[in-house]
Amino acid sequence: MRWKLTSLPEELNEWRQRAAIEHSLQKNHSQISLLSLRIERLHAVVKAEFSQAVGRGELWLRATSLEKKTLIVHSMWDQFRSRLSLRLVSPFDTYLALADAYARECYEPVYRQLRNIAPDQLCPAPLVTFDQQVSPWMKPDGDTPQPDQEGTGLLTATQFQDALDRLPLTLVGVPWSYLTYLPHMALLAHELGHAVERGAGLTARLDQAIDDAACDTEQRRAGWKAWRKEVFADWYGCAMGGPAFVWSLAEYLASDQGQIHRQTRPHENGSWTPYPTATVRVLFCCHGLRVMGFETDASSISACWSQAYPENSLEEFSRDFEAVVNSFCEVFDPRQPQFEGFRRPMRDVATIMANVYRQGGGLPAHEPKPARTYVAAARLLLQNPPVNASLPSVWQKLRDHHLTTRPGGVAGATPALPDTDDAQDSAEVDRLAAILFADI
Repeated sequence: MRWKLTSLPEELNEWRQRAAIEHSLQKNHSQISLLSLRIERLHAVVKAEFSQAVGRGELWLRATSLEKKTLIVHSMWDQFRSRLSLRLVSPFDTYLALADAYARECYEPVYRQLRNIAPDQLCPAPLVTFDQQVSPWMKPDGDTPQPDQEGTGLLTATQFQDALDRLPLTLVGVPWSYLTYLPHMALLAHELGHAVERGAGLTARLDQAIDDAACDTEQRRAGWKAWRKEVFADWYGCAMGGPAFVWSLAEYLASDQGQIHRQTRPHENGSWTPYPTATVRVLFCCHGLRVMGFETDASSISACWSQAYPENSLEEFSRDFEAVVNSFCEVFDPRQPQFEGFRRPMRDVATIMANVYRQGGGLPAHEPKPARTYVAAARLLLQNPPVNASLPSVWQKLRDHHLTTRPGGVAGATPALPDTDDAQDSAEVDRLAAILFADI
């Protein structure tokens, strides 16, 4: 038992060391450090119980319980171990490096401003991972991978979810199929809106914003209140992802014309559901693009959508678009420069990048670009493909360029272990232990 208890701390220490020096992991250094330290301190609770059992001569009596607790700690770490390992394996390394950078750009400036975090203080971003879901998601708010209850019987689904909520890292997932379709990385911007809302504690303020919005009728306000979380995430996607996000959202929502036309709200049972109809979402996002200064893109997307799906059973909701966006901007306005939204200069850089690759060239090896420009360029190349190269090969070049040119060094902190509040961290570890070991 003593030897078994040494394996996890050694592994966690190795992860921290590798994150400080390996190029593929350096930008995840603060995430790995914070998470591994929390797991290690949870593991220390089990080690302390082991020492106490040995001292009291109760090891045989408590051996089964200690073994189970050790496996539970491993199972929590394993939710991240496999996801981090993919960052060391081709072709996942280049995709996840770009996706992590995209997440940081969409999340960190807003979160830092809303939480008043100084530039030299740690601000870890969510970790992007692949998943079998057919659409992107954000955890811990979303559905969570469940422990193998049949195989181990160690944790209930509720315990597992509650414990993941206590860990200092949010997961944002994309389907495995997105690996070879770079434009859809833009859909992460929506999920990062959910992450910012949760992490910065905006829920009550955003709910109140809809209550105060200047909607024409209370019936329509009831719809916006039901859709508030998803509509805010769509607005956030427009603001942080720009036209590339809205094009990808329209692609994702597209379906058989009859199915789109049959969508209506509320349902016969009175439910508005958490989402507006696909048509309302796309047209609302087009309004969001206009607010962000992308009138031409907004008109192109709305024209394409309306040509494919001319019927709109909720057309009157378009009267509220301005009021809803204005209400969200009362909470924070992503057009303000400190939030680093996607604006015209970034689009101009993406246009230049797309033109270079469309003509068979490449970007200089010493000129790193913002992550969102790679994704925006991927969308522009899809709309006007190169003649002498396949799109997947050009998208791979964009991913490769990002990873090979990004500056060395860790993101968000120095290579030393990040500062943590020991008292607060100890309290969090105690809560984790109470959740995970309640029935052991």
